Amino acid sequence: MTAMRNHYLRALFFLTFFCLFSAGGSAQRKMVYYYVDRIGEGDALYYYSYINTPEQGEQPCVMVLQADEEGGLQRFGSVKSYLEDSLAYAFGNEPQETRLLMSKSGELRRNREAFDPGRTDWVILKNYPKEGSRVVLDKVLTDKFRSDETDEAPRWTLGSETKEIGGYLCKQASAEFYGRKWSVWYAPEVSVPYGPWLLGDLPGLVMEAVDESGDHTFSLLRIERRDTPILYRKTDYLEAERSRVLEQQKQYYRNRGRYAKGALSEGSYTTPVSDSPELPFSPLRVY
Repeated sequence: MTAMRNHYLRALFFLTFFCLFSAGGSAQRKMVYYYVDRIGEGDALYYYSYINTPEQGEQPCVMVLQADEEGGLQRFGSVKSYLEDSLAYAFGNEPQETRLLMSKSGELRRNREAFDPGRTDWVILKNYPKEGSRVVLDKVLTDKFRSDETDEAPRWTLGSETKEIGGYLCKQASAEFYGRKWSVWYAPEVSVPYGPWLLGDLPGLVMEAVDESGDHTFSLLRIERRDTPILYRKTDYLEAERSRVLEQQKQYYRNRGRYAKGALSEGSYTTPVSDSPELPFSPLRVY
């Protein structure tokens, strides 16, 4: 936890520093929105509605899959993070006046598809940094994590059932994956092996996916064929196995106040943060 505490303290310091100086004339101050690297070029966007019932009720979060259909690189995350990174890319990693940043951030927050009713902070990059590998970016409180993994796919059992979704005749498949049992519907007519989250590698695009508990549901909203830069947000990540990040999240949702108190403790100093009621926690990945 020492490294995490140091990260939190640095973030708190810079936030305080920014607030103090911006109060004296934000139009004259400049800062970088985010730093991003262009790691590839996508030629298609697949938008999905994602519902995590225990954490966000029936309010969906809109997710987007960027895919390079020739090179294999994929990025999956919330529309909110996609638009934030796109804005950072438009700024060219250069400092901007804080008034402009606040204005553009406000426009982004007013975009209905950028609304995130839950805590969908994670981003998945497949076939990055090399083919057959993946990177999962996530955060707990203010700590940013990067997990590098082999890109394992579900072991699908193809069923015989069919149904029509969005004008496509779809087939059913099922698999147990990272502690959850999934049932998906894919469209062979859309002959790309893509799906939401890690639920791909089928002979057609995944149109719907639901886990056995009913906690998690993905539904395809639309497909856009256009070129977009695939971006990687650069920051001071803590490298950790995904299981460790999930354990940290579990502790955080169990008691946010106690977690923040531990993160802000440094030597004999302890912040006066009270305990918090437990929040629902239902990750896509159990382990």
